[in-house]
Amino acid sequence: MEHENTDIFTQTVTESDIDWLFCVELNCSERFQKWVTSIIFRDIDTFKHIQCWRSVSNSAGESDLVWIIEHPINGRYIVLIENKINAASQPEQYNRYVERAEMYIEEGLAKDYSIALLSPESYRSIDSSLYHSYISYEQVIDWLDSDKDARSTYLKTIYCAAINKRNSPISIDESNLCFRDKIWQLGK
Repeated sequence: MEHENTDIFTQTVTESDIDWLFCVELNCSERFQKWVTSIIFRDIDTFKHIQCWRSVSNSAGESDLVWIIEHPINGRYIVLIENKINAASQPEQYNRYVERAEMYIEEGLAKDYSIALLSPESYRSIDSSLYHSYISYEQVIDWLDSDKDARSTYLKTIYCAAINKRNSPISIDESNLCFRDKIWQLGK
């Protein structure tokens, strides 16, 4: 029996899924690279993509995405991207991103850095306003909408599912959150 209804299954979308999609686009689409660069660096229009990595850790914690580009005059930039759908706010998360970025600069991996937040428009945290730049899932959907091919249409459904997840009520296990915070403090 053939079904015409394409909404018979609900996909679960996680931050990790979005990380992978964004990472693949940054590594494979020059047009996507230019679009993201125009948001993060308003004054850079010429650059060379080096590489983007997902889930990169150092002693200061984990970055969802790490992207290196090279400007012909100003040298290498490292872009750290924090992705959030509906996770509970983590105290000092932005500051840990800054610490990681500064470590990468000290290691000589780049001359400068930028830190971006990637999330649905409805996401808010106590440190959202500190990020150097912001890319919403809705902006990504609009960018994908510029291509009318099957791939872009499908990718839009994944970002839409993530937005719907964000807008769904979530229950937060306070004891788990407290435990994770204690582990983080112990690790520091």
